Amino acid sequence: MTVRDLLTTMSVNRVRTGRAAQQPGRSGRARIAVALTGLVIAGTGFSGIGTGYAGAAPPVTDGSDWGAQGVLSSDSAVTVRWDNQGNAPENTVPRNGQQVIPHTDNKTYDDVPARIADPYAANFGAGNGLGGLEVSVSQTRGLVNQAVTIGIRGAKGGINPDTQQFSTYFQIFQCWGGLTASGRPAPNASSPDPATCQIGEHGPDSLSVGGNVRSEERSVVGDPLTVSGGDWRQYSTQEGGAVPFTSIAGVEADGTKGQNKFFSKDTTNELSRVVAGSNGATSREFEVQTSLESAGLGCGKRSDAPSTSQCWIVVVPRVSGVLTTSTGPISPSLWAQRLQVRIALRDVLTGCPSGQSRSLLGGSEMLSNAAASWTPGVCSDRKIALGYTQLGDEVARNQFAAGSNRAILTTRRTSGVTKTTPVPLALSAPVFAYQLVYQPRCRWKASDTEETAKDCGYDSLAELRADADRAGTLIKGIKLDARLVAKLLTQSYQFAIFDRTGFSRLAAPWMTQRPTNLGNDPEFRRLNPDLRHLNLKDAASQAIDHLIVESLRSDGAAAVWDWLLADPDAKAFLNGCPDENGMVINPFYSTRTYEGCSDQKVALAAAAAAARTATPIANGYVDQPLSYPPDGSPFPLPTWQEARDDDLPTYGVVDHLPRMDSMAATGRGVGIGYAPANSQLCANTPQVPNDDCGPQPGKWTDPKTRQSASQVGLIAITDTATAARWRVPTAILCNTEGDKCVEANSASLRKAADRFSRDDDGWASPGPTDYASGAYPLTLPIYGAVDLTLPQSDRAGYADAFDYLIGKGQKLGFDEGNLPPGYAPLTDTLRQQAVTAIAQLRKAVPDTGANGDGGDGGGTNGGADGGAGGGGLGGGAAGGAASTPDAAGASPGAAASPGAQPTATAQVVTVAASTESWPGWMIPFGLLLALVAGLSGPVMSFTRNVRITR
Repeated sequence: MTVRDLLTTMSVNRVRTGRAAQQPGRSGRARIAVALTGLVIAGTGFSGIGTGYAGAAPPVTDGSDWGAQGVLSSDSAVTVRWDNQGNAPENTVPRNGQQVIPHTDNKTYDDVPARIADPYAANFGAGNGLGGLEVSVSQTRGLVNQAVTIGIRGAKGGINPDTQQFSTYFQIFQCWGGLTASGRPAPNASSPDPATCQIGEHGPDSLSVGGNVRSEERSVVGDPLTVSGGDWRQYSTQEGGAVPFTSIAGVEADGTKGQNKFFSKDTTNELSRVVAGSNGATSREFEVQTSLESAGLGCGKRSDAPSTSQCWIVVVPRVSGVLTTSTGPISPSLWAQRLQVRIALRDVLTGCPSGQSRSLLGGSEMLSNAAASWTPGVCSDRKIALGYTQLGDEVARNQFAAGSNRAILTTRRTSGVTKTTPVPLALSAPVFAYQLVYQPRCRWKASDTEETAKDCGYDSLAELRADADRAGTLIKGIKLDARLVAKLLTQSYQFAIFDRTGFSRLAAPWMTQRPTNLGNDPEFRRLNPDLRHLNLKDAASQAIDHLIVESLRSDGAAAVWDWLLADPDAKAFLNGCPDENGMVINPFYSTRTYEGCSDQKVALAAAAAAARTATPIANGYVDQPLSYPPDGSPFPLPTWQEARDDDLPTYGVVDHLPRMDSMAATGRGVGIGYAPANSQLCANTPQVPNDDCGPQPGKWTDPKTRQSASQVGLIAITDTATAARWRVPTAILCNTEGDKCVEANSASLRKAADRFSRDDDGWASPGPTDYASGAYPLTLPIYGAVDLTLPQSDRAGYADAFDYLIGKGQKLGFDEGNLPPGYAPLTDTLRQQAVTAIAQLRKAVPDTGANGDGGDGGGTNGGADGGAGGGGLGGGAAGGAASTPDAAGASPGAAASPGAQPTATAQVVTVAASTESWPGWMIPFGLLLALVAGLSGPVMSFTRNVRITR
């Protein structure tokens, strides 16, 4: 197969905002596929194709190697071979009569016809000239909803950069387990059954354009093993030939594409077409789904639904010309060629036995990933049921100040008269996470010469050839300065301004007289000279014109603004001053003070006023200067832009650039290639009434389509732990000159902590930005704050929990109770502060002092956000010695008093979600840690309609 053969069949997944987006029910048209031809250009148009192999075992295995590259090690990486050499028994798929193939009346691999088996042995066996096919999975234990890296090497038939041809590819998907002879679920079976696999709805790298590609579906048509017998024989003669999907509950669902009630094209994690490079190697990130994301898979044990603690990742190699027309990967003859890796997932939404004490915390979203790991560790080690829920940072502090929440997690000082002492627990930071596929401006051709290479801007033919090898790989090491971030936050790139019927960018010249996107900005190209040959017309690079951000008013967002406003060039840009190339801010986002360029104020103010006057603005919009940080929201979004059409709902900036619920959501979006955009029309007309779409003529909704893996391009503000969880790279931050830069990693966060300034009560704040010091400028400490007026027994319970968190909870790793990748352990100074603070909690009469004066500032969530009472313990050991770190870094502290063996208690989560918001079951596992049933004290409430009930 050639790359050219794919160009007319590539799926439409890029989100743009042209006129086609207005067609009802056509989400594909709403997401204009500028990426159509990017599937495989210059020989490698698939994400992750390159000359390297991700499967080599790194020396570090605890995840502490997280950083700007987004690459993590683990101690549970597994490599399997197609020929089974060295495979563990559970990951072995015999290529002989020992493999009994399901749904075939007990046929074995020996019954697979030679016309199928021989090409597989030739391309993937040990004698293929490349050492034989190997597949690695970067992590196989302690999994949650996250990304793992699938590495492939030794595959014959990969892409040829000279001819742009390939003859083999791979399909990757997740299965939950086996079936008994009678068809009943057998989750603990020694091998998965193909009926239990989430496959057949077309992944983001599908060849389909709204139609059917049987080789990517559940079709068994054409397979000689189904034609000759077995319970799937009936499907081999049906139209489409799709076999049912069997859920973990034993429910069969129609396997026809688009009819499966358990998963769809927008929720499936399957990869339809992964192609190796010319060296037979590639790697791709794969989303592991739990029962929260896929109830049909049920991966991750839970007490309230059918589920299993072990599942499978399955990779099916495909060979061109061998059952590639009408036959899907779970058809028996192809299923027999699979490689399989068993994976173990953490339990989901389980209760903690009612132990010696129960502690309740709420607050900082930046600790959600750590809380997901720590909660079972505290339960097991200290017999404490630690309940956690995410709250907006200001909401949590205001509740604490009002006395309605007695224990919170926060990165900033509490206010009011509530008495507390801050207990440092971890270090984290907001980061700019991205995915961007590299496509060069010029494509390598075998006929190229030194002259054609130089005409294309290369110094030599060898440089052009080397650049061609990068095509289709994920870019890493992107550098940003504060001013570039300011541009991304203010609709200052041309393509961040939508263009559609009812609003044209041509209406006012200023909208087109600016760089189209980040990659086209001379400032960005100066900071990233290794991207000087990036194809600026490629869909992926064109897509990065704005930052995906959260709607939650958080300390992470506040830290971003502190950094931006401390940078003279970024602040001047926000004030209306031009950059070195004459680019100015979108005039509707400017503060209009022109501080930083006062000598140009008159001319700049006149030009900006003329630009605003020439622009058609939204009905009711009041044109006025903005201030930063913005009032009422974490990031600015003035509603100046509006497209009006008599036959369609009004389309505005909020539709074009919708916010996500949290940084956990934005990071997951980057990890799975999802950029929110309300681009699909939900129509309600007299001819076709539909009250679900609101008042006539309807509303715009988000189809939640994932970007094509070969043309992915998006960037978001998330936190370090979420970026590490999804294994996505993060931007390296630099000064404007680009000669001093620093990335976010464990070392740079700890260096920043060493530069914190502290007030008399122990609250820290980041020091001034100094890139040369190696300190990441957005680093934040996360504290536990407990009301010191609580009864001593209650405070002792919190002290026991915190004692674990600063001891065993500081060990980096992937197991329950560990500090997950993306956090930095406490420095010695912070640890000693925590030890002292824990001792204060244990005192019968703690030393108390008012924590400052005045309120926390209202913002959108000002005041005590009703009803979220918290804190308090059900019993608990009083007293105990202060914690002292031991030589190994663990802090033994005072063990909880022994008690009777408890019984398990259930935790229930209720999520309310509208059609415009990401479905509630998509909220990451770390944010759904429920409160334990029977906790004393009122139940705290989630912000944004998320409630934990008991």
